[in-house]
Amino acid sequence: NQGNIWLGTSNGLVKFDGSNFEIYNQTSGLPSDYIACLFEDTQGNIWIGTNMGATVFDGINWTNYNAGQGLQWSNNASGIHYISQDQSGTIWAGDREIAYLTGNTWTVLSPTQITNSTETIINISTIVNDTINNRLWFGTYEKGIFYREGTNWHRHSVNEGLSTNRVLCGFSDSQNRVWFGLKSGGYAVYENSGWSYTNTYSGLVENEIRDIHESNSGDIFIVTKNGLSRYDFQQWDAFHTCYHCYTGYVVKNDFDGDVTLIGNQLYRYINNAWDTTSFATSGSGVEDFISFAHDDFWLIAPGGVAHIWGPDFWSFYNFESWGVNEGLPHYICDAIERDSSGVIWAGTHNGMAYKQGNVFIPLTPPSDDLGKRINDIRTDLVGNIWFATNMGVAKYTGTSWDFFYETDGLANNWVEDIEIADDSTIWFATWGGISVLSDTIIYSIKKPDGLIHNFARCIEQDHLGNMWIGTQHGISMLHNAVTILEKEEIKSQANLELFPNPASQKISISAETTLIKIEIYNQNGQLVKTIYPDNSFINIDVSVFCPGNYFVRAIGNDNVWVRKFVVIR
Repeated sequence: NQGNIWLGTSNGLVKFDGSNFEIYNQTSGLPSDYIACLFEDTQGNIWIGTNMGATVFDGINWTNYNAGQGLQWSNNASGIHYISQDQSGTIWAGDREIAYLTGNTWTVLSPTQITNSTETIINISTIVNDTINNRLWFGTYEKGIFYREGTNWHRHSVNEGLSTNRVLCGFSDSQNRVWFGLKSGGYAVYENSGWSYTNTYSGLVENEIRDIHESNSGDIFIVTKNGLSRYDFQQWDAFHTCYHCYTGYVVKNDFDGDVTLIGNQLYRYINNAWDTTSFATSGSGVEDFISFAHDDFWLIAPGGVAHIWGPDFWSFYNFESWGVNEGLPHYICDAIERDSSGVIWAGTHNGMAYKQGNVFIPLTPPSDDLGKRINDIRTDLVGNIWFATNMGVAKYTGTSWDFFYETDGLANNWVEDIEIADDSTIWFATWGGISVLSDTIIYSIKKPDGLIHNFARCIEQDHLGNMWIGTQHGISMLHNAVTILEKEEIKSQANLELFPNPASQKISISAETTLIKIEIYNQNGQLVKTIYPDNSFINIDVSVFCPGNYFVRAIGNDNVWVRKFVVIR
């Protein structure tokens, strides 16, 4: 009621006041960083349900409730997924069982007390506050619906006419009706001490109900697994799967009072028609939204929060879409690349395709061994296109193909990411480490070489030439030794040659002046060998070096040279 936005995440609690974000976690007073639910009581206190109990925040102080205050379930857990308040002001919490707060002490009601049977678990799925009948309703995942009158509990289940005991959501409308969405039986409505039931036989688009909402005009919108239904208490309107009504998607009123449906897109229902000039969100969809002004939306998605606003909101974002009907080999697309000639490439879970005109043309490489799942696409410095797959790497020149697998030196056939380095080497993040293609030679960098973990997910070169590698267990940075050493290189007319390169047994260094000192550094910038030749020519044994990149820093009279070479096996 102070105009703040509160966000519960798996890594703490966030308050946004319109300008600044404030983060709360265990160091602030929370019992756990995992936030499962939020509720504001009639006094303006914020209640937080976590996996380690409940917390109330009055704006200054935190008060935690867990097993020490009686908030502990029969399995010794204290996770809270639902919090509500009844008309007397009592705070209720639910998870596998139900509890209420008196003073500073929680009372847990066992399933046997509620059901008058030998039930051992309740599993709360929703709590609905019925202000007219002064009841708090509890929907459960497997036991039906419960409500309390005085000290007596009442149950409505399949034995009393409910089509299934699996309740997914609940809602109380402006006309004192209480609605419950069911897993496979449509919905149930309690009104004037009686129950009614609706399913697909009555006009509902689908029987699995995910969300229920009332518009400002009193129409009821039912979000189902396979579409949206609108009921004006005279007839049904059905809007099927083209409106993306899938799990977690929500329908509610925006600031202007228009019914807005969020799935993979935003749709507004205006004047009995859907406005489909929509803003396309990420493919994983939006889980919730809130609107504080005209064309001003905060979107909650699995990947975070987005703020979309502006007077040209609906017209500014003009989207075109392509799917399997427009030529994509699969509807899941993990990689997009624009090659050196301007052609757009798409990598899907069933191969690659390039855009031609307004369609995509699938391209089938001449290899039965190459994987179909394309994880990344990159264009190198000479225009070749590289594809990382779940079974090897492919290079396409525009006319011919080359393929690379573990048998060719890759650390693992599952390749997640590709990076084209400034020196034209090709780097691959694989499930077995980092692999580097230098000319025609592939060598690998793994945990024994300093990589934090072999399961590499992504790789990126920074402006200094350092390689950053994201892995399953953290990040590694591979220093660009040549960049560091080149800062000390003194350019001169004197020439220095290093050969052969790559090398497996030895390298030879020849200069036009006397070499006073030679230092050899590995790819991490660590000094591994120092020689004082006092000659213009020297052979150096590298047979004991691990495969990889190395750098020579040679010092002569008034000269410093830096050269890179590769050790192979």
